[in-house]
Amino acid sequence: MQNFRGVICALVRWILSEQLFTKKAQFSLRPYTGGPMRYGVSWSWQHLPPGTSPPQQEKDEIIRMEASNVPAFQTEDYSPPANELKARVDFIYERGGVEKDQESYWKRVGKERNEQLERFVGKRKAMDEAVAQIIAPNDSKDVKLRKIYDRVQQIRNQSYELRKTEQEVKREKEKREENVEDVWNRGYGNSIQLTSLFLGLVRSAGFEAYGCWVSSRRDYFFTAVTLQAQN
Repeated sequence: MQNFRGVICALVRWILSEQLFTKKAQFSLRPYTGGPMRYGVSWSWQHLPPGTSPPQQEKDEIIRMEASNVPAFQTEDYSPPANELKARVDFIYERGGVEKDQESYWKRVGKERNEQLERFVGKRKAMDEAVAQIIAPNDSKDVKLRKIYDRVQQIRNQSYELRKTEQEVKREKEKREENVEDVWNRGYGNSIQLTSLFLGLVRSAGFEAYGCWVSSRRDYFFTAVTLQAQN
């Protein structure tokens, strides 16, 4: 699930490939409409077995597909992510209708994510004070970057933790708007927050730096056809 300033996107997948050979499979999806707030849905697919027709939405509005003779999926050492190699169908829900044009969609997503990032790192005064504690005025550029990087690495990264404290759970329930100053003061954050903190610190140290979102390759490869932003 992704939430961009009130525009909610959700991704649902049909995975056809299983550990055992599949003689015949039937898939169906009744799209969620959302009641008064309408949702649109679109879909794309890849690696469908030969002879398989892509999903079609029928008169009853249910999306259906049948597949036959789906080969068993075999994992191999050092192969790309398993889900990327499997036969699958991706469904994308978007509140307010689905963007049909890829270029327009990714421009909008890029603009919205950049605005979120800039709001998060916008505490320049707090970052100036933090940088003054980390680097010395006569440090070289390389030394400055290394000192800032090493300092951020010392901050607790919640992305690699299994459990959270009661205070952290309570903070998440409060859902207050956070920024880099909050992360710096409390001394912990997730991997995205710590990366943003590093960005804010190097900017305060005098470097020209920008945020860049890169799709994770852990489960799937990025494809512009799937109109869904993934970290």
